[in-house]
Amino acid sequence: MRRTDLVVRPDGVLAASGYLTCQGADLVRGTAASLRSGGCTRVVVDLRGVRAADAAGLAVLQQLRRELAADGCELVVRGAPTRAEGVGFEPTMGVTP
Repeated sequence: MRRTDLVVRPDGVLAASGYLTCQGADLVRGTAASLRSGGCTRVVVDLRGVRAADAAGLAVLQQLRRELAADGCELVVRGAPTRAEGVGFEPTMGVTP
């Protein structure tokens, strides 16, 4: 079974590792919703530790981006796996130095 691990770092970034499946992305979604309900206006998800992502996992992140935007919150995805490029998650999308 492919697994996604998720850690909320002290700086508030959600760091995912392993394989981003639908279930793993749903874990990201739930954690992001908790941050949003706590007043967060920008959710940063770091995917540099993700080895691969399936289409269903990426679709969940796309939906999360739309949901957060509708609520006035920004979703920033860092280090998207190569498979994610071209579907709205470029490696450093939304990140400023």
